[in-house]
Amino acid sequence: MRLTSSLGLSLGVSVSSLCLLLVAVGANGCSSDAKPPAAGSSSGSPVDASFDRSVPGDGGGDTDATPAGDGGSALPLGDLATVDEPDVPCVTSSGTKTQLFDKGDAGGGGPAVSHFYALGTRRLAAGPNLQGFITFDATGTTPNLFASSLGSTATLFTSEGTTIGGVGVSNGKVEYQRFDGQGAPSGGLLSLASSIPDGPADGWSASGDGGTLAVWLSGSTLFAAGVTAGGASAGPPFTIDTGIASAHVAITYSGGKYAIAYSFAAGTSAAAKFVYASLTGTMGAPVSLASADAIEPVAIAPTSAGFIMVIDAGGDEHVYIVPLDTTGKVSGKAHRLLGGDLPWGLAAHANDAALVVLTNDTKAGASEGPRAPQFRPLDITGTPTGPWVCLDGRISAGQNQDMAILAETDGSYSVVYKSVQDTTMLVRLNKLGTAAP
Repeated sequence: MRLTSSLGLSLGVSVSSLCLLLVAVGANGCSSDAKPPAAGSSSGSPVDASFDRSVPGDGGGDTDATPAGDGGSALPLGDLATVDEPDVPCVTSSGTKTQLFDKGDAGGGGPAVSHFYALGTRRLAAGPNLQGFITFDATGTTPNLFASSLGSTATLFTSEGTTIGGVGVSNGKVEYQRFDGQGAPSGGLLSLASSIPDGPADGWSASGDGGTLAVWLSGSTLFAAGVTAGGASAGPPFTIDTGIASAHVAITYSGGKYAIAYSFAAGTSAAAKFVYASLTGTMGAPVSLASADAIEPVAIAPTSAGFIMVIDAGGDEHVYIVPLDTTGKVSGKAHRLLGGDLPWGLAAHANDAALVVLTNDTKAGASEGPRAPQFRPLDITGTPTGPWVCLDGRISAGQNQDMAILAETDGSYSVVYKSVQDTTMLVRLNKLGTAAP
């Protein structure tokens, strides 16, 4: 493994207790291990798939909730028709596993990532518990770790195709830095917003067709700004929605536009909406998705019928899959996947999808216990097409447990996860997760 700074310099050192050497603009500390509440919670910082999700505690151990038995749900997702999908024992997989990084390669264990992309013929992965990003070949060879921090509040990295879009969210400003496929900065730092009077509190980003869209929450307004494929600002910041508190955002790119799912506190509960956007503005009015006691979009992926989305509603057995049509409206029942505790990612091909989660945790006295990483194949309505697939044993609550999933163009899936040994692993799976591609 070669550690490289964001300036492309070979450092030739192992990162130990310093978390990571931070390069570029600003600096973040190590991320907290406190579990974020879903939108609608009365306390804590809002967190989504692009923020810290690697947490030991969720307020309870295994639940005794059982399916309603009539196609309904013992815990429906708010006002959505919901069906409980029974928990089943996980099966082993003969998928191809490759160690990407050792537990000493990023200070507090192997690099922890929660976002996973194709980057030309290579792969890119990043996450809030890693101050930088990793790249490697599709089979897991030639892994490289790049240390970089662009923002004091959040640093985000996404694949623009063959380049990397970096977004830094700091107090009063949002900035963009492009990196080439080898991890070196390409061009200068670009200001997307400055003199922001309130925050921003959080940030999210997605990329498509060579460009990047950055989203941030300032006060109670959700803003966005785009960067063109040429690396220039697409225009001034624009408003996605107002009256937003405790936002959670998931974004994907499909059909030449960005699909944005977001949730926010609504009184004592929470609500979720969907809207399309370009690099310069929203495309139509937001569509209401659901209202619930707690609701957090974690990931959204395009399918042949529209989109499929995974939602975390807080606590054990609160993992929900929701299908959407091409207008962003809910197009079928929500599916509650029993046995799933903390959803980390969702990916999809045209006619199938897959999910990675941590299992329900076990109580160890008054403390939360470890969780195991699992994979679940789905159809594009959210119905499971096979059992849970074991990826590893139960991972200590004291280490990062981050995971990320990518839908490969050959119909297979790739998953990056933290192992029981605190190493960073790549596993390549067929669409059911039971074997190698």
